[in-house]
Amino acid sequence: MLFVLLILVLGFSALTIKDIQNAGAAAGEELAAQIDALDSKVSVAIVTPNSAIGVQLADALVEVLNASGHQLVGKVHGSPPKVG
Repeated sequence: MLFVLLILVLGFSALTIKDIQNAGAAAGEELAAQIDALDSKVSVAIVTPNSAIGVQLADALVEVLNASGHQLVGKVHGSPPKVG
């Protein structure tokens, strides 16, 4: 009986595992590191949702990219109809 319970627990645990992605400033820093890994300096335009998480992401991205010598073309917060 204990063996069956253990199998059930392990089975449900395996089925409910999912990747967790960064958000906010952590996502901005991760994205900046990926851009920094490119062979050359790039120009970057940042468009994020007009939310606290979007603003945090953009601010962290700007901070790291400016320190790395990349050129920031623009930063916009909003939904696609407002940005376009």
